[in-house]
Amino acid sequence: MPGLSESDFSLPLYHLPDGSPQWSGLEIGLKGDGYIPVKPDGTFSLHIPPDWKGPLELEARTIDPIPGFTIGSVPIQVAPPVTAPALPGSFVSKDMQTALDKELKDELVDLYMEAYDREEELADAYAQEHPDWVAIDHMEDDLDDCYGEIDYVEEASG
Repeated sequence: MPGLSESDFSLPLYHLPDGSPQWSGLEIGLKGDGYIPVKPDGTFSLHIPPDWKGPLELEARTIDPIPGFTIGSVPIQVAPPVTAPALPGSFVSKDMQTALDKELKDELVDLYMEAYDREEELADAYAQEHPDWVAIDHMEDDLDDCYGEIDYVEEASG
């Protein structure tokens, strides 16, 4: 985002009996990302999702009509253009990400070695003259669990 372009615009709003705008009858939000009520003083906070792509299209809408209140046009004052903040791609520092990647790699090596050892044990168990099928069943379950952990770690490492 190179910057935020801002401009003034008018909105039809209900007015209180003293003539001041009924700000609490208004919601503002990003198109496609929900709405937030405007505070009674006319201010609002805008949440920009970290993965937002494309232009920021603000939308304003009035909440249900209020009986007894007149509707009129109210200008929304917007400050001059400002530089948009750089939205972080990740909250993990580069050094921390490097350390995490190394941890995941080491974990994968350990898991593959464990899977290899379990496959060897299972092959030996099958090669017995009188295989212990209960033990083999447990070995197969352990091997499946090991491969499940490998899949989980590989998915986590992206």
